[in-house]
Amino acid sequence: MTKEMTEPLLGDLDLSKLIPGKNSETDEIVLCADVEGEPKVIIDRGLYVQLTDYIRKIHGFEKNVDKPADEYTKKYLIERERKRLARQKRTPHKSMLKPLISSMVNQPGFKYDYQTVWDLPITVFNDSVSRIQKFLHYAQTMSGVFAGTVDIKQVNKEELNWLS
Repeated sequence: MTKEMTEPLLGDLDLSKLIPGKNSETDEIVLCADVEGEPKVIIDRGLYVQLTDYIRKIHGFEKNVDKPADEYTKKYLIERERKRLARQKRTPHKSMLKPLISSMVNQPGFKYDYQTVWDLPITVFNDSVSRIQKFLHYAQTMSGVFAGTVDIKQVNKEELNWLS
């Protein structure tokens, strides 16, 4: 990945300069860069986990912790993922943010427009998306309750807490 691709998330860290290496103290495989005139960069397993957890959290992604039961299943899952990625490369890129931004700026409760929404940190924007979804779900559920089409006893009480 080029620096331009990762700059919004990682700032000045240029992943394209990282190469696999080995930590002599722990025998752990690491990514490292020792470019003249720049500080030395080492990404070990601990830092990698922190980075990926952070990126998942700000985008609302769940970590896949499934482990294959045997070697055959592992190879099958890897091959299936390779095929999915190959199909994905053949299709044109679609923005994940475009439909979210369009939906949010057209919500009456969202105070930003197409120009000012870009000033929001991605975590704040994603929180706003989930918050408005919860509120709309609450409002529609309560409309159904008041109309008599939804039985309040059948509704999970946690779903009624749109502040959660």
